[in-house]
Amino acid sequence: MVLRMGEDKRFLANLEFGIAAFQDLTDKHVLSVSHNDGDGLTSSALVCKAMAFLKVPCVQRVFDRSEAWESYFAKQLASNNAINTVIITDLGSDEKQLCSFFEKHPDIDLFLLDHHKIPESERVDTYPGNFHSMNPTRFGLDGLREIAGSTLTYLFCERLTPRVRKLAWLPVIGMAGDILKTADKYTSYNKQVLDIAVEEGTAELHDGVALLGGMAEPTLQESVITSILPFVAVAAGDKKRASAAITRAGLDPSGNILSFGPHNAEKLSDVFNSHVSGKTVLLAGKNGLLRHSFEFNFLASIIGDENAAGALALLDKKGPSPAERRVYADYIAKLVSYMGQITTRDGFDREHFKFFEMGASDTRQVVSDVASFTSVNNLLGTEKMLVIAAKEKEERYKLSFRCSPEFVKARGIGMGTVIERLAKQFGGRGGGHDLAGGWNLPANDYKRFKDQIAVIDTVIR
Repeated sequence: MVLRMGEDKRFLANLEFGIAAFQDLTDKHVLSVSHNDGDGLTSSALVCKAMAFLKVPCVQRVFDRSEAWESYFAKQLASNNAINTVIITDLGSDEKQLCSFFEKHPDIDLFLLDHHKIPESERVDTYPGNFHSMNPTRFGLDGLREIAGSTLTYLFCERLTPRVRKLAWLPVIGMAGDILKTADKYTSYNKQVLDIAVEEGTAELHDGVALLGGMAEPTLQESVITSILPFVAVAAGDKKRASAAITRAGLDPSGNILSFGPHNAEKLSDVFNSHVSGKTVLLAGKNGLLRHSFEFNFLASIIGDENAAGALALLDKKGPSPAERRVYADYIAKLVSYMGQITTRDGFDREHFKFFEMGASDTRQVVSDVASFTSVNNLLGTEKMLVIAAKEKEERYKLSFRCSPEFVKARGIGMGTVIERLAKQFGGRGGGHDLAGGWNLPANDYKRFKDQIAVIDTVIR
């Protein structure tokens, strides 16, 4: 890991301060609150398992940000009178709102293990004595490429008890869906934790053809048509086109992807016009989809969107059930189809952004994923940001914002800030990182935003 001494030293000192504050508490009763995607679910599992090791009572909750923090915590604390310690993971960049609530509850300590960029309007100069923020973005670290939410949670929990070291495979799953790269490109703390999992024998690296999303498929042909990173445009989800392309590379479409090494990956890269080589992570003691870190993360996120308990239960399984495997297959097919549609249709194209409206969406997750994988595959180029909207329910819309590192560097603004500025004008709730963010709007506010959508250009300038 390459250390930038100033930033890392300040981050680690702040982390150790938070850990010491937690250790100094007596008679702890913990409420663990985390997000319902792969990163958040593995963060939640780490906290609860660490508390079990420490024999600390722990109540587990998964929160989808469907209501304001004040009303959410008022309900949670009213139904759990013994709670005196709250640990938030992979959530909580609304620090000013959280400070306002916990200032009113000085008998409860909050430990905030969030990795999202803190919006300008939510930044806090002085924290209450019971508020411990360990957000690495405060010290210049990238909350995606360098330290995912589950990675941060692991660093906290492993310092509380070394028994957590054997659980390094959990953040390896969690980080996979945030980094969106092959494992050979992991950096900083994410790489550090991956290396620990490999040392502990709970994960291993496979070097060869890397088609993330399709690594668990029985044949190379099926891996190609279910790959979402990269999205193989020459196949575009079609079996015959995939088979023809593989054959042109001189390879066997019926062979298993794990049998094709780096040399074969070079052949496929030439035919696919996509880079398909790299290291992927295999998890010890797991089968099928759950053997592969990216696919595990993706399945957990799909299930967690509707059924957090089912997604958490997945973490303790050896392999997926037939029903879970079907859910994954159906979702991947839908995602590949949407990505193909976006690359072949015209959206609303302005100076700094492209906008697509998907219509009604049967799951919240698909909107984010279409945006993420369209962007990370550079299907629409790197010069403009991508905004995708879909109706969640009759009264609400979800919007996902994505951009490239090149966009952030050229414009000097990230998606979290764009969303923050738009929310000031049109309402709703949202936030995110420099490269990715989400925004939820009531239907009336969405209509007003869409009528004035060119305002995005003004916000970016």
